[in-house]
Parts: sequence; C-alpha cells; structure tokens
Amino acid sequence: MRSMITEQNRRGGAAMIAVGVLVVLVAGGLVTLALMRAVGGEPESPADRSDSPSVATEADIERLLESVQVYVRSGERSKAHAILESAVGQYPDDQDLRLAYGQLLMQDERWGEAFVQYDAAALSGPITAEEHFAAGTFASAVNRYEDAARHYDMAQRADAANAVYPLYLAQMQLKLGLKSEATASLVRASVLDESNALIWGSMASISLSENKINMALQHIARARELEPDSRDWRLIEARAMKRSGRAEDAIGVLLGLGDALLTDDEALRTMSECHGMLGEPAESLALYEQAMAQRPALSMLVYEAAVWAERSDRPERALELAKRAVMMGHEHAGALVERLEAVVRVDD
Repeated sequence: MRSMITEQNRRGGAAMIAVGVLVVLVAGGLVTLALMRAVGGEPESPADRSDSPSVATEADIERLLESVQVYVRSGERSKAHAILESAVGQYPDDQDLRLAYGQLLMQDERWGEAFVQYDAAALSGPITAEEHFAAGTFASAVNRYEDAARHYDMAQRADAANAVYPLYLAQMQLKLGLKSEATASLVRASVLDESNALIWGSMASISLSENKINMALQHIARARELEPDSRDWRLIEARAMKRSGRAEDAIGVLLGLGDALLTDDEALRTMSECHGMLGEPAESLALYEQAMAQRPALSMLVYEAAVWAERSDRPERALELAKRAVMMGHEHAGALVERLEAVVRVDD
C-alpha cells in the first residue's frame, strides 16, 4: 500500500510542477527562466531539530500518508502540514515523507521550504529526474542558483534524453556567470530538441554578449523561425542587427512589436539608438514623446526625451523636459539642466 500511495504522490507532484513552471527570458543574462514566484528565506528543517530519529515502519508511513490525503481532500491543509512536519521530524531519513511534505509545501507556493524537503529526500537515496527538476525549480525560485544547477545536472544525468534538463541547467549556469558551461549545456539540449526556440534564443544571447554577432544572428534566426511573434527574440535580433550596423533592419524588426513598443523600455532604447545611428535624433525624440503620453509618470522617459531633444537642436524643449525630470526625481536630470541653461543663455 505504501508504495502505491507514494507512486501516486510522485506522479501527482510531477504533474503539478509541470503546470506551475513558467519560462521567463531575462534580457542581458540571457535568460531565463524560470519559474515560480519567489518568497523569502527558509525555516529550519524539522530534520535538523530531531535528536533521536526513529525508523519508520511500513504501517506507520501508510497511516501518515493516508491521513494527509484525507485532510488535503477535506480542505484541512493546516492539519496535513502539521502531520507531515511532525513526521519528517520523527523520521528525517524517510524519503517518501520528505517528498510528500515537499509536494504539499509546493502546492502552497512555499518554494524555499519545498526545496529543503526535496533536497533532504535526495540525500536519503536516489530520486527521479522529475524530482531533481522540481528541486532545482524550487531552489531557483528562491535564488539558490548553485543548488538549482546541482539538481538540474542530476536530472539530466538521470534522464539524458530530456532536453529540458540541460536547458534549465544552462539558465542557472548563466546566473552563476558560467558562460562556457552554459553553452555546452545548450548544445546538448539542441541535439535532443532542435525545435525549442528558447535553446536558440539563449545561444544567441550568449553570442551577443561575447560580441559574436554573426553567430548571434544565426541562432536568433532559428528562434524567430520557431516563434516569429516573440518579443524577446525580436529584441535580441534587433540588438544584433544594430551591433552589426544594420540600424534600418533593426528598426523594421522592432516596429513589428506594434503598440507594445511604446511600453517596452528596452525596445524604446534600442530603436532610439538606431535612429541616432542613422542621424535621425528627431525620430528618437518623437518616439519618446509618444511613450511619455502613454506613461507620463515615468521620469526616465522624460529624461530620455530631454536628451534626444538636445541632440535634435531643440535646447528650449530639452530644458523644459529636463526640469520636469528633475521635479520627478531623476538622478541625472540636474546636470542636464545646468548644461542646457548655459546653452540657452548663450543663444539668447
């Protein structure tokens, strides 16, 4: 009976984790990932407080797990938590209890505490690739990137045919500044699944960060082919084109964002820089004026508009905008006001 309950718990937990994990691309570091909402620190594990751990019998664990399931089904989750917290304190080396408690904590979005239980389960004996993946995901959610990388690596060792594991491992390696290792992980993932756009987008971002522009353009072309409407892939492609001197092409790619362009700070910055490269600062000013109209409370937009107004030989407008940015608290606007006031006085 215990093995049946445990197997049901493991399958159910893996399914919920698969639904709960979201992929998020983080610009600049490449990437990302990942995952579920992060929360604060971790409480002391009950296992750490146990002075004289007992050995659980099959009947003991069977009764505990059945009780937990009854309370969860009836909506009495606090009682289920109390049972499992006490149980892992009494039987800290029991893997099934650790995993069951980890799954319950995961359902309540207590990611750090869930990781503690999954990590302890792995120390008690072998766990599945899916369970290592879950542990890595929980660790990543609370910024424990080394722990996340360790479990993603163990997941890929346990199931070498699944491209998701080296892909997620690469994201953590990038968080840790391990670009070469991340690239190797992405290559492994691409061999296993060449249809995953995140793999190619991630490789493009790494290549761009290393100033390997042609390689970045090749990789991002694969990503865009697979996901042509992705904002992230458009942005990486535009940045690579701009870096290669293809400013007009980059502008064309960014225009594909439509109205979303005016609410995307990175896309705005990239497009304005492209217009600047083409000797069109007035176009950049117009772009920021439109963005300001949609988001008038952002001092950054007002300041950037002032910068482009100055570059467009409109010092009066630039000064007006810079003063507004000062009033809104922008840290660099004061120096711009001083410079512009000197220019306006000379012109008068």
